[in-house]
Amino acid sequence: MIKTLREYIAEAEEKKIAIGHFNISNSEGFWAIVNASKKLNLPVIIGVSEGERDFIGIRQVKALVDTVKALDLPIFLNADHSYSVERIKEVVDANFDTAIIDGAEKSLEENLKMTKDSVKYKNLKNPKILIEGELGFIGKSSKVLLELPENAEISLETLTKPEEASEFVKETSVDLFAPAVGN
Repeated sequence: MIKTLREYIAEAEEKKIAIGHFNISNSEGFWAIVNASKKLNLPVIIGVSEGERDFIGIRQVKALVDTVKALDLPIFLNADHSYSVERIKEVVDANFDTAIIDGAEKSLEENLKMTKDSVKYKNLKNPKILIEGELGFIGKSSKVLLELPENAEISLETLTKPEEASEFVKETSVDLFAPAVGN
């Protein structure tokens, strides 16, 4: 039986390594990632944005990942950048391994509420699912960009400060946290 994503993340943190996260939009991309993971004997996270979930289908991508998990391969499914609690509920109900609630472009109060509501819902449905919250502008494009997108700014004022991060994590109880650090 494979370990949980939480266990793999703890192990990666201890070893000071990363777990690859790759978004897919078709089955060819999915199988390429799975085959590389199998060949290298490494865990991997398959990401699907809201648009990718709409294109592929929530149940369909979940079935693909479950097929691979049945072979004892450490493949996990992430709902990448969900912009509403309703979209988080869809993937929690489908039993994804993890989901990102992205309220980074909202006011701090709205972001806190969205994130808390997402964590509360997953705790009621399946506490094993990991919810990641975001604070500060991180970006939202899968494309290689030659310049900053409109409304994006990298300055000391837009970066997440340590005390803000600590308060956000404490108040929302997120499992994973993505701060804006200027990347």
